[in-house]
Amino acid sequence: MGSGDSAKTPMFNSMVVYASSRYFRQVSGVLLAVLRPKLLGPTFYGLWTLFKVIPRYSRFIPLGARDALRFYLPYHRERREDDRVQTITNTVFAATGFLHIVVAVVLLMVCLLWGFAKEARFGLLCMALYLPLEFYIRHVNSILRSEAKFGLIARYNYFESIVIFVLTIPLLYWLRIYGVFIAVLGTRIILALQMFRQGGLRAQLSFDLKTYIEMVRKGFPIMMSDFCVDLIMTSDRIIIAVLLGQTSLGYYGIAIMLLAILIQLPGTAREIMEPQVMRDMDQRSSESFVDEYLLKPLVNTAYLMPFMIGPVCLMLPAIMPLVLPKFLPGIVPTQVIAVGVYFLALSFVPRPVIVANGWQASVARYLPIVLVVNVGVSVALIKMGYGIFGAALGSSFSFALLFFTLLIFVAIKLSVHSSNWWRHMFALVLPFPVMCIVLFCLSGTIPNLIANNLVSALVQSVLFVCIMAGFHLISSRYFGLLKYLALWR
Repeated sequence: MGSGDSAKTPMFNSMVVYASSRYFRQVSGVLLAVLRPKLLGPTFYGLWTLFKVIPRYSRFIPLGARDALRFYLPYHRERREDDRVQTITNTVFAATGFLHIVVAVVLLMVCLLWGFAKEARFGLLCMALYLPLEFYIRHVNSILRSEAKFGLIARYNYFESIVIFVLTIPLLYWLRIYGVFIAVLGTRIILALQMFRQGGLRAQLSFDLKTYIEMVRKGFPIMMSDFCVDLIMTSDRIIIAVLLGQTSLGYYGIAIMLLAILIQLPGTAREIMEPQVMRDMDQRSSESFVDEYLLKPLVNTAYLMPFMIGPVCLMLPAIMPLVLPKFLPGIVPTQVIAVGVYFLALSFVPRPVIVANGWQASVARYLPIVLVVNVGVSVALIKMGYGIFGAALGSSFSFALLFFTLLIFVAIKLSVHSSNWWRHMFALVLPFPVMCIVLFCLSGTIPNLIANNLVSALVQSVLFVCIMAGFHLISSRYFGLLKYLALWR
């Protein structure tokens, strides 16, 4: 299928609309991303970086029921099982709402009873109020994703981006760390009210225990595998906070911020594909299913990510001293994380295929191994004196290990032995070494020819994009699945 055909597919159009809203959120947040560390300083920015883990981990409170809802509602809708759809929706809404309130009460108790600093206590109070709102917003989004209504989700993303921007600027300037917490909580309140006003209450207060147990049984393996992946992605900030302190975590927060930006496109593509995969799951063992939902996204992601990673790595040393001079120790760790994101992006691709085949429980047994390696390598490197660079290296290594673990697992489950599979694997392994070689050569030669750091970085970035574009064009002539993103045709 050529690029012209692909552009006409609903899945491609949905991905463009939804991805544009997520990137609008990232672009509108660039100024905030600069202002937060600039006005907070490394220490309080480290506190904010640590607190961001709470909303992230809150999505695991439903014990997998919401994951099952998102995956299995498209399956039941496709078969016109409307009563079953409504029962699942109502049950998951009631159960997950109750669990979020329980966790919010626990956070309130911790805030009141433990001897934290006043900034941390205020943050805990805001997070306790945040959780019930987050539950409602995530529930509405899960229903909309299951219905593939990504256009409406995109509108909510635009709305949220504007609100957080408008609230954060004055509150951050006047109240510093307190303003950050208030802006985040205020944004959730306004977004929840907007969703409710537009008919976002997608459930009634009814509960069926048998349905909830079934949803947890189906969703818990999905949740556990996602939880392990999230721990792999976020354990570095916890390790740094414990071993190196809040200020070092503030420096490292630049790498975390960049990771969130770089992972947007593969994350969006996965969310778009999931409902489509579940609708087509009856064909999950066919060669066309594997090509469409595994191999094609893998190959195209592998060739797309260098265009995002390369310029970031090359421009960062020139931009950071101008924008965030207090955070210069975070430059090299951020570059290391940026390179590791290549493998993290690829590791997003196999999940819909794993869920469609019911392999979540099986793959979840292997993910703790990756987590243990991640923690072990990061701690060892920090103890050896490598600091936040060691944590970044440990995380990037674990991203690569995660991807290869998932790929080998899926390959074994699919029992692939065809020459076509190995041809696709050959296409898959080429972009990373080419990207690294080009980065190494450009960063080692151009700065010797151009004295101005900013001009040198710009020249390096332009040359990098041109070289990788040529590599993409040549590769697309030999690897059929790559034609999907051959934008020059």
